Amino acid sequence: MGLKYSLGEDSEMDQIKKALLDHLQEMFAASDELEKPISSEQGEVCREALKVLSGIEMREDEAEDLWKQVWTRRQEMSQKLGREVALEVVLLDLLLQEQFLRFPRVMEATHFEKISQAAMVDGHTGLYNATFIRRALALEVDRIQRKLEAGEGGELSVAFFDLDDFKPFNDSYGHLAGDLALMQFASILKTSCRKTDIAGRYGGEEFLLVLPDTAKGNAIRVAERVRSLMERAEIVVDMGEIMAKVTVSAGVATYPEDGDTSEDLIDAADRALYRAKQKGKNRVEGV
Repeated sequence: MGLKYSLGEDSEMDQIKKALLDHLQEMFAASDELEKPISSEQGEVCREALKVLSGIEMREDEAEDLWKQVWTRRQEMSQKLGREVALEVVLLDLLLQEQFLRFPRVMEATHFEKISQAAMVDGHTGLYNATFIRRALALEVDRIQRKLEAGEGGELSVAFFDLDDFKPFNDSYGHLAGDLALMQFASILKTSCRKTDIAGRYGGEEFLLVLPDTAKGNAIRVAERVRSLMERAEIVVDMGEIMAKVTVSAGVATYPEDGDTSEDLIDAADRALYRAKQKGKNRVEGV
């Protein structure tokens, strides 16, 4: 199973916190792991987990050192108490003792959620923003790499979408219609996702869908379903007038066959997207 970042079910922050904590648990599960250097993606997990759970921002190397202290202290506390102690509890204990916090950061859930969402979610479409979707993809690539190194096998696909002729549409019908088209596509993308998929707005009229544990053929089918739904969608303004339809093209790439890193994977999907545009738009192409 991949990291789960699904919007709209249960508490979004609970899911994100659990995903980050699960990843930390995997990283430090073996005692000798504390002596090994970690990857840049893992360092980013350390930094993001600290920021989400405590509101404290550190450099990746500082956050890594802090989490290693948390892990060591957790083992000591668990031994003394004869039961597992939650990482969040140990983190709070350490931060208070080291005077990082003058008082525990326990804010109202709604306020905490608003602040956290602002850093991760695109305010216009409700999807994850470009920064978060890139981080999420890097984490998924790291997870699949570890599975492959352990001989377990695994695949990861991405679908890169771009609304066709969006600038002319904006120029002809105005920014309100353009905004509605973006929101319409975001809604289609969200409803087409599994709980394990991660959808984000990559920039402008570009969107990225991360599909953990998904082969290229299945990813192409998902992208084709999204394309078909957008083709049939009608954009309606306040007065009930139906505007011209907007179509979408997509490129699909799969790890590890199409790239060694998350950046390689996005580049490969972008090339496939360009080919879809060259072939007439409103279509899906795989690498």
